[in-house]
Amino acid sequence: MKDVTTGSYDPDNVLHIYKRMSREDRDRDQYSLEYQEEIGIRRSNELGMNYVIHDEGFVSGGGGDLDNRPILKSLMDLVEQGQVKHIFVWERSRLMRNEIVSLQLKIKFLTYNVVIYDETKTYNPDDPNDVMLSGIIDLVSVKERQDIIRRSKEGVRK
Repeated sequence: MKDVTTGSYDPDNVLHIYKRMSREDRDRDQYSLEYQEEIGIRRSNELGMNYVIHDEGFVSGGGGDLDNRPILKSLMDLVEQGQVKHIFVWERSRLMRNEIVSLQLKIKFLTYNVVIYDETKTYNPDDPNDVMLSGIIDLVSVKERQDIIRRSKEGVRK
């Protein structure tokens, strides 16, 4: 399939690939921005969809709002306008590592019926099992972020 970043497109046939790395992961190559994009394009091909890349670059996902994540904020504006129906993230933690942001995004995804894809799974807002599973995964991601912060603070104190 092809990149349709420029031009008009049918929202039902476009996978929006959102990629982000935490500032802390800047020197790690295993899940680079390029890798996330490669996996997203592969997934769009499997789904038979065109794609648009949304590259947030290196930014922490743990903030309390989307002000420090302009690309994700713009993507959510497109969701509200009905221009986005399918979003790919390498893993769900790329979207949300904060409880408040997690709830805000979940409300948008459910309200606008946005399907979320990762490398191997599809989270369909019409499927109660997917909604439950994504909720659990998101809570674990938030908890993991809290643990990272706690360990970092403990390490600094030592």
